[in-house]
Amino acid sequence: MKLKAIPAIAAAVSVLLAMLPAQTAHAGWDWYNIGCMGDLNGDGKLTGEDLDILSDHLLGRKQLTDSNSYRTDGSYIGINGADGFQSGDYFVTADMNRDGVIDTFDLVIMRREIADNVTETVWKWQQTYTDKPPLEPPAETARAPIYDLYGSMPPQNDAKLLVFYVDFPDCRYSFSPSEEQIEKAVFGKGDPADENYPFESIRGFLKRSSKGAMKLSGRAYRYTTQHEKSYYEGDRWHIEFIDEIISSFRNRMDFSGYDGNGDDVVDSILISVPEAAGAENWWPAAGEYGGAKTMIDDRMSLGHIIVGNAEISSETDHYNFVSSYIHELGHCMGLPDYYLYVSEGSEEDFEGLHGSAGFEMMDDANCDFGALSKLMLGWYKEYQICNIYPYDEPHTYGLTDAQTETGNCIILFNDNYDDENYRCEFFIMELVGLSSNNKNLPKDAWWRSTGRGVRIFHVSAEVDDSTGVYTWRYSSGNDEYTDNDRGRRFIRLVNDTGEDSDNLFRSGAVIDSSVPGFRWYDEYGRETVDTGIEIIIGDIEDGVCYLDIKRNSH
Repeated sequence: MKLKAIPAIAAAVSVLLAMLPAQTAHAGWDWYNIGCMGDLNGDGKLTGEDLDILSDHLLGRKQLTDSNSYRTDGSYIGINGADGFQSGDYFVTADMNRDGVIDTFDLVIMRREIADNVTETVWKWQQTYTDKPPLEPPAETARAPIYDLYGSMPPQNDAKLLVFYVDFPDCRYSFSPSEEQIEKAVFGKGDPADENYPFESIRGFLKRSSKGAMKLSGRAYRYTTQHEKSYYEGDRWHIEFIDEIISSFRNRMDFSGYDGNGDDVVDSILISVPEAAGAENWWPAAGEYGGAKTMIDDRMSLGHIIVGNAEISSETDHYNFVSSYIHELGHCMGLPDYYLYVSEGSEEDFEGLHGSAGFEMMDDANCDFGALSKLMLGWYKEYQICNIYPYDEPHTYGLTDAQTETGNCIILFNDNYDDENYRCEFFIMELVGLSSNNKNLPKDAWWRSTGRGVRIFHVSAEVDDSTGVYTWRYSSGNDEYTDNDRGRRFIRLVNDTGEDSDNLFRSGAVIDSSVPGFRWYDEYGRETVDTGIEIIIGDIEDGVCYLDIKRNSH
């Protein structure tokens, strides 16, 4: 029986492994040895055990699965110093001769290499973790725990965004805005009277959500590509598309002007294409640049890049353009998606958070960022974060409207807490409403319940640095860690009782471990461990919602 392997060559890159120039400390990309051809048990070596695994597959005893391959997520792969090529989601090392099938020829090659003690090294082109210059929070503002993760855009102080509004010779915009109109939609001042409010501009929305901690600025440029649209399609990383644009502007601007935190990396680049380009290749997405030309010049390198087909609809309508790219900028700052990727075997729908309490920019893209996002991004004042420890006595606490300057949060820790970086399990509470950045929720989500009340997120914010860069271990898509979304997740919603539910907590509500989702995770990643905490929601008086919080041991 033959197993089809991932195609060996999808797109050639223009560098040889042996000839790759050294990257600067801030470039963040390099070739890394991830193992060898024929490594089927994941130990990084080629041994007789791998030969037995391949034999069992060919004899029909036990089929190979993704666990017998290297997870590469579309990265570039090189073997023994040869030209790199783009992989699929997994790279099948059992395909020893790279002909696209697993058969007896591969078994013969594997047996010979084991006998000769020869292996073919597999290299992966991947981002690496490098130190960033310190980020000094604005006065009274808490530090940003997310800052030293993989995001390139600083969530505090000056943040720079370079915008390219791009079309193709055969695919134009239905409305063609000037560069000044684009800049107004991205960098315009906040204006509650604007008909697009709260999405009157990216800068205005982020200023409100960050309580003034983030100051976004930049420029916008128009550009038409050299080739027709189809020429650039089929590459999930958009490498040739990005390379062309950067090359065209390399001698026309100083890219160091788009480095807000002084780390010699462009904070973020937004490349928008016409909506008519289609979603299959151009659905809005953000990520690190994945090509070989990381360095723009002798000093500056590329950071996160957004590519998407959300466009400015008319002279007066840029609502979807702004809301879509705010979500993507969340990724540029280091936040994961809060919706689920619904991989094979998942018991969940794609909505990560449901009901009237389930609105969040990183899940829905039509509302404000929630308490967890603001905590990680450093958007609270220090005095607006209330940490409650396992040893604290019963007490009455207050929550104010999260969509205001005074909005605060309450955090509940268990015994294994990290009150500096919050890379641990905890619950976080806030009082959400329908003002400011949530103003349009009743209209935009008319089929769902909305309102004002307390919501609680269950968080598991541990990080993984096994690839050389800090990432969220339990974020969407990390099925190995989340057990296909059934286990731990970066974020869950307490009392998540369905899409149409009104699951906000209001006056008189009692929250304890009988409430769905209000339990700690057990060793198997299931919410089964009694918190020993009781919360009673009181009335809202003068804009403050009072909560009585106690632990059963007190």
